[in-house]
Amino acid sequence: MATSRRTRIRKSCSPQLRKWLHRVTRAHAALCYVVRVYGDPKKAGVLNSANDIHVERAAKGDPTLLHDALGLAIEELEGIKSEVCKEMDDSLSTKSQPGSLQKIETMRKRASEGKSIFIDGDSTLET
Repeated sequence: MATSRRTRIRKSCSPQLRKWLHRVTRAHAALCYVVRVYGDPKKAGVLNSANDIHVERAAKGDPTLLHDALGLAIEELEGIKSEVCKEMDDSLSTKSQPGSLQKIETMRKRASEGKSIFIDGDSTLET
């Protein structure tokens, strides 16, 4: 049985997707570090003078350490989400009428490419 908990990303993933996933894991690791500092600082990883202030804040029960870590992680994850959405929405709009075979085929193709099915500028029943 393997003891490594490290997850390997498939080589078939695009380089951009691999970068996003790497950034997500870094944000996750930073939050895990903060949780460990509150629990057992020895399990938090490498301890040095830069980390001493985190250990001191956690020992005092300072909630601002958690608040700061959450703020940074949320900011990073929102940035990643924005980039992913931009990539997903990067398709040409269609003027095909909703329910038409052409519109259905366009939406099927978008889905198969991992793109958003509905894109701003697509024809709707109102337009």
